[in-house]
Amino acid sequence: MRTNDEIRYCNLLALVNKRGGLDGKGLKKLVDESERHGEKLSGPTLKQVLDKTKTASGTTKGIGDELARKIELHLDLGRGWMDQDHEAPESTEETPPDIDEAMKILAVFAKLKKSDRHQVLSFALDFLNTSSSRGSAGVIADQSK
Repeated sequence: MRTNDEIRYCNLLALVNKRGGLDGKGLKKLVDESERHGEKLSGPTLKQVLDKTKTASGTTKGIGDELARKIELHLDLGRGWMDQDHEAPESTEETPPDIDEAMKILAVFAKLKKSDRHQVLSFALDFLNTSSSRGSAGVIADQSK
């Protein structure tokens, strides 16, 4: 099961990606959109969270309760939205133990240029489809089109 920090990080990442991605456009759109409630969310703070910047004490910059509620308020998401796992699998299986590695891969992938992301997706789909012919994974449909 994902931790609250992982859920909030994934939700912020999804919000930014929905608005154009991490190449700067998505984050800017999110920050600009947040202004409708008087003050904008802090772009630099959100960027630090997305980049998993280390604080002076050595911990990773995360989304605390105050920032989570601000994001919800400024984007009209409803209280508690940031704490809900919107990418939860349909099955009741436990989250795989390598979720930390997957989160790191997702963070790096999100920072890539669109053309590079397409190449990575093509490679991954080819690899998964090749693996499925050997019986080690299910066939994955190409969703990059």
